[in-house]
Amino acid sequence: MTLSDPRFATDSTFTSGTDNGLPNKVAPSTGRRAQGFTRDAPLPVPILNDLLSTHGEHLAAIVDQHVFNWTPQPAYAHADLAANDNVNNSPPLIQAAGEQWLVKTPDGGTGVAFHRRKHGQGLALGSAGDTALFTASANSGAGADACILTDRTLAKVVEISSAGVARQSDDWGATWAAAGTVSSIAAQAGGFFNGAWHAVGTEGDGSHLVWLDTDLSGAWTVIDVDPSNTVDAASYRRFVKSPTVALFLPESCGTITQLLRITTSSTWAAQTITGAGASSTWRGDWNATLGLFMLTNLAGQCWVSADGAAWSLFYTHSTAIYDCVASGRGWVLSCVTEDFSGPATYPHLVFLAYPQATPTARRLPWESPSQTYSRFHLLRMRGRVIAARLNDTAGRMEWWESGFHSLDVDANGF
Repeated sequence: MTLSDPRFATDSTFTSGTDNGLPNKVAPSTGRRAQGFTRDAPLPVPILNDLLSTHGEHLAAIVDQHVFNWTPQPAYAHADLAANDNVNNSPPLIQAAGEQWLVKTPDGGTGVAFHRRKHGQGLALGSAGDTALFTASANSGAGADACILTDRTLAKVVEISSAGVARQSDDWGATWAAAGTVSSIAAQAGGFFNGAWHAVGTEGDGSHLVWLDTDLSGAWTVIDVDPSNTVDAASYRRFVKSPTVALFLPESCGTITQLLRITTSSTWAAQTITGAGASSTWRGDWNATLGLFMLTNLAGQCWVSADGAAWSLFYTHSTAIYDCVASGRGWVLSCVTEDFSGPATYPHLVFLAYPQATPTARRLPWESPSQTYSRFHLLRMRGRVIAARLNDTAGRMEWWESGFHSLDVDANGF
């Protein structure tokens, strides 16, 4: 069952009629609150609007309460994590792969490219339960600097080495097998879409290539995306998708912002977000409940689109946005200020509801002003949001889980 948004009288003034330009909501007096309305007096519309609006906001807060309740989890320390502070060219720190999620260890030099955590809907997952916090992947041979490709509904994990050799695992890195070859260009991001694995890389002259493969054997097929180095993006670092469209998100753009857009017909296009201009650190997610992509950047811009082609500016935050993940009837944003006007004092989370564009800031109560943390990395995982951040000096990852929202789980439990 889908319920309509409960908010009412969301404008601040009347925009037509006799009261055009006047406030459409007036708070009731103490006496009115105590006595209520009487049949001897006309019903005061602005007061009624205020009451209905307030009740609607309370109902909306109940619906969205899952993103305001965060539970701290056991910290995880690994020195190799310290290099990833969520800047424009950092790989994803955390990624979903079926019933488990991965923590990327970039630059480790050990051949171990990630650690994994079991994560069931309840307190247990299989005979081992959900108590083995993090398990290192076996050495795939791809190297610690490998590009990792995952899908939130699949147990399979694909790694592509900097030399273009792909490896695959169906057990979250416990065992590995060959997965074909990409090329000598290092892959930077990718994922599973429309029955095929996709990856993107940037050549030394700045041009970009996209590869795809359906059976993970032999040479991956090259989609000749940018042979003339015409796409205005330094490289592409994130992969997001809807059921019909997949997007590679740029690291940074010097003049205009251009995505790489792939449809279910496996055709590609360099898609410009008109008005975004020069920008960096693009992040985003698909909200299946709303049927919308949202993409964000360091300029604080939040762009929405249903098809990945036509984009509109939905909201602009007062400071940088470092990550974005869909949740319920909106998105959780990773920002860097405690409020919307002061300096960047604390990292914090913001829930941005749609279509109201009403941001609600949430500073986790365990944050400390005496510590210097990098930005939150966000992940949507089986009805919850995971927010993880690093202490840059120790390589310690701290992470929290949001409350559960049933609309964020598909029919298969992902």
